[in-house]
Amino acid sequence: MNWLEPFNRDFFIDEEEDSSPFFRSKSIDGNGVPKQYSLLTQFFLLLSAQLSDSVTYYPIKNGLIKDKELREIILHFDERKEFIVNDKPIEIMLAKPNNDSLKHLMSNPLNPVIKSLFPQSKQLQQVQFSPSSPYRVIPEKINSYEDKEFDLVLAYLKENTESPSFGFQLSNWILNDSLKNSHALRYFSHHTQTLCLWIDESKRIISIEMQF
Repeated sequence: MNWLEPFNRDFFIDEEEDSSPFFRSKSIDGNGVPKQYSLLTQFFLLLSAQLSDSVTYYPIKNGLIKDKELREIILHFDERKEFIVNDKPIEIMLAKPNNDSLKHLMSNPLNPVIKSLFPQSKQLQQVQFSPSSPYRVIPEKINSYEDKEFDLVLAYLKENTESPSFGFQLSNWILNDSLKNSHALRYFSHHTQTLCLWIDESKRIISIEMQF
């Protein structure tokens, strides 16, 4: 496939762990705050719902959970915690997507990028770990796709990602030449500095990573 090339994973930088002993976690209570739906809801719910026992983590900017994050992301999960270091919230953990929220999403049209990123399967996939290698998507070989609505999701991910890259697991992507026509691949290949696919020996794409 002429749109992929082996890639040296230099830009993915591991964050140093905080060695502070003052660490704790606590559940996040909605306190009667009503849920709201947006493309952020679609992205984070379907990201988590594609794999059984999936857990999603993302950093808290400036030690404060924004009202938008609470209503549109956090409250759509049945298990939600914040991790606190030195009395400052630093990270959110989300698990068990709420069934009512999922039913609401699936009864309404999904954003094209999100729909192609997380294709629905009747059976949840198990989290699997297998040897894989990174391949860079060559943007010059891919037709660009524009999506002004999803631009807001990408802007949120950029703003709330501490490292220069962002990645997550995929469950229903198999490497074939038609994949280059998917809305997700066409969008990310032209809206990130580098797009990397991790592919195992069976041609299963197990994760996607991007440099902002």
